[in-house]
Amino acid sequence: MILFCDAATSAAIPSSLWTTYLPLASPIVVIFLFLIDRIIGFYLRKREIERNWYLKVLIEPGITKISDFYKKTNETYATSAELLQGNSSIAHEAYLSLKSKEIGKFQSYKRELEAEVILPIQMRYTKVGEHLTESLLNLEDCFTSSLDKGLFSEQDIKDFQSKIASNRAILLNQLYSPLQRKLFSFKK
Repeated sequence: MILFCDAATSAAIPSSLWTTYLPLASPIVVIFLFLIDRIIGFYLRKREIERNWYLKVLIEPGITKISDFYKKTNETYATSAELLQGNSSIAHEAYLSLKSKEIGKFQSYKRELEAEVILPIQMRYTKVGEHLTESLLNLEDCFTSSLDKGLFSEQDIKDFQSKIASNRAILLNQLYSPLQRKLFSFKK
């Protein structure tokens, strides 16, 4: 079949092409759409399986541990502030030892949370784990600096509790960040 034609035969060739190839266009479009649907469905199922696994295996068991950690941190700071304020008149070395013991309590809670919640997440989602660790380190800095500065008044304790609440919100936001990704973004 010759595609070059003169003006007299130009009307006959397109109609014969249409009649020959038009019946093939419909099945080709259907097959193409079916393949696209299967590819999109595969990625959506893969993403949904990943999301469900993240929720069931990593987040759900960790939520109660995170809540317990922040509750213990609040209680520890309040008792530490009260204890250090009551013992401010003891010898300087004994006071520093007492303060380091109180900071050690917080650090043990932090290490427990890191081992049970953050490290499993960090193994699969490195950046998320790094952000969670950074949030805990920021909270540790706030805890130690507040004790170092002697912020023991009732208002200081309330201010510290608001900082803890803010840190918890940041940590939870980072914890749920892998679930907030775009449709075809599978980066970890």
